[in-house]
Amino acid sequence: MGTVAAVKDSVLVEEHLIIHGLDCHDCADKVEEEVSKLRGLAKVKVDYKTTQINMIYDPEVVDREEILAKIQSLGYQIEGASKGKELKLSTFRLGSLDCGDCAAKLEKQIGALKGVKTAKVNFGTSKMVVEHNISEAEIIKAVDRAGYNAEVDGAAKGARVSSVRLTGLDVLTALPSLRRK
Repeated sequence: MGTVAAVKDSVLVEEHLIIHGLDCHDCADKVEEEVSKLRGLAKVKVDYKTTQINMIYDPEVVDREEILAKIQSLGYQIEGASKGKELKLSTFRLGSLDCGDCAAKLEKQIGALKGVKTAKVNFGTSKMVVEHNISEAEIIKAVDRAGYNAEVDGAAKGARVSSVRLTGLDVLTALPSLRRK
């Protein structure tokens, strides 16, 4: 599961893809080394055993297609190479939550909204994290209708989430505390 973290007015994306054709550790090391040379990549790790590449990149610096083309130019095929549906990840500060049962009820109600993929409410922090493709205003209205208060948490406002199909699973990208050096 994952998110995308806004860092210095840019968005970092984490993706996990399966690479077909990796025959040995040296092949995995070569892919990792070559992809790491591209500008805009914060992290690249290729695992030979799982044939998976895990990468964190800034899409404003390096295009996803450029990364995939680099891997393919090395003679490998990528499972899930088509871009997934774009989601937004928003964190909301909540008010009027009286107990854990209220939090669970709200989480269920927001999670059932059309256009919401997941909703997680943390009663202890009075925060809710929602993966969605509807407006934040619609989510706030739904929270209000449920009898609670919500406002967008400014620290996480407007992050985007990429979804990639991986052997039948939707893998969401999440890097809530990633900071660029």
